[in-house]
Amino acid sequence: MELEGLGCNLQHYNFNPEFTAEVLEEWKLPKTWKLKAQLVFGTPTGGPDKVKTFAPIEERVKLVKGL
Repeated sequence: MELEGLGCNLQHYNFNPEFTAEVLEEWKLPKTWKLKAQLVFGTPTGGPDKVKTFAPIEERVKLVKGL
């Protein structure tokens, strides 16, 4: 999307059933589909407020051998 000049933000939600029903009806989607997230996109008006930094992966993820 960035190559097309767009910015986006993927939002994961626990949607309420009424909202999900409205979305399924509006877009004529199968009732078996589950609404898990939405991708909000458009023309960027600025950059991110701050850049996230993360601790090294070795400090954030612990592996337990033998399970």
